Amino acid sequence: MLDGEQQQRIAIVWHSPLPWIGKPAFVCPACNSDCYCLHERRAFLTAASAMACLNASRYLYRSVPGVHRVSRLRRKIGADPRPFTPLPKRPRHHIRFHRVVAQILFEERALLGHLQTVTHDLERRIRVRKARGKW
Repeated sequence: MLDGEQQQRIAIVWHSPLPWIGKPAFVCPACNSDCYCLHERRAFLTAASAMACLNASRYLYRSVPGVHRVSRLRRKIGADPRPFTPLPKRPRHHIRFHRVVAQILFEERALLGHLQTVTHDLERRIRVRKARGKW
């Protein structure tokens, strides 16, 4: 364990397909399913990493469209991978910097539009529930 890292406990269960055979499996801390292989998964909003099964680690950024694309483009220019954080100045060695920044800004605008529709839907649900007297 390195300095500043936290330990993560992972449970192990035994599967018995036949009475005389026992097979160990991990319990994924992210999705709570049994799996035979765990992978390192980096959290999106923090620099911390954790272990998770392939299914939970593969689709980490896929719940909101465009977030993975923005984080990949930001890593390409050496910026913070979180959306809407300030972009650095152009380094001397980076040739396509302005083109990548234009793509980032376009994708962040699309992401902002998606988040506005989510907010609009939630506000509509609140209005409907208040009108029905269920709020």
